[in-house]
Amino acid sequence: MSLELPVYLIDDDDSVRRSLRFMLESYGLNIIDFDSAEAFFLQ
Repeated sequence: MSLELPVYLIDDDDSVRRSLRFMLESYGLNIIDFDSAEAFFLQ
């Protein structure tokens, strides 16, 4: 089951970001990830 509201994940370390995304998605969360705060704010 995927929740409607996204969780924004921001981390500059690609391997950490991928691991966290995988873990959080396993709980059914809708994850949108970014490699920097700047990328997040520019979306």
